[in-house]
Amino acid sequence: MDTAGRSVSATSGDASVPDFEDASVPDSQGVSAHESGEASPDQDAASVTDPRAFAALIADASDEQLEQGVRANRDLMLGEIFKRMPEHVDAEAARTVSAVIEWEIGGPPEGTTDHFRVAIERGACTVSKGPAPEADVRYRLGAVDFLKLVAGVTTGPKLFLVGRLRIRGDLVMAARIPGLLRPAGTPRRTA
Repeated sequence: MDTAGRSVSATSGDASVPDFEDASVPDSQGVSAHESGEASPDQDAASVTDPRAFAALIADASDEQLEQGVRANRDLMLGEIFKRMPEHVDAEAARTVSAVIEWEIGGPPEGTTDHFRVAIERGACTVSKGPAPEADVRYRLGAVDFLKLVAGVTTGPKLFLVGRLRIRGDLVMAARIPGLLRPAGTPRRTA
């Protein structure tokens, strides 16, 4: 739903893009995951898109379809992904970690760049929109590659080896991050 209460939806080519409710990430305060991983009662169905369905949608779409979807819904898609990122942190694996990660997501559209700050502190995760000057690790990649990465369609090492992911900062910490963040569609680890 948009701020006027209307449903927000888009289609790009033959690939549907999921409906997302208010997918904005706050500029100044972080967003924390609910421990239960369940949506609050005031969220409508559009904002609780199943991560497995999202991952399947990304896996089945061509790069051209993903690019069209990003052009039409970039802010909504990136906002929803980062809003949900705390839900995908493996709290047990991250219990001894203290790190700030900056994601720099490039186009499409060309010339567009979004920055997101992800802080992991002793198993908890907060996210905010904007650069992270204090980042321990900086990842830079295009939006289509980012979608594939968070959906588990590709891996960071593969993108890095083919020059589509640039990493700056603490490379040891950068190598640990994939073990801390589960791709969409992968089950939550149980005790």
